[in-house]
Amino acid sequence: MGNIGRKKRRIEVLPSGDPSHSEPRQVPATTPSESPSEPVREPAEPASTPS
Repeated sequence: MGNIGRKKRRIEVLPSGDPSHSEPRQVPATTPSESPSEPVREPAEPASTPS
């Protein structure tokens, strides 16, 4: 039972870090979004040339 109480305490700490993790999560979410956009635009230009 002691373990369950300790695990429940960890869940309470998770929600507290959720809002904190939400901010850093948005930053990395924009980086990967821009990265795939750039590489997709580059191949789109060369693909138009051969077309």
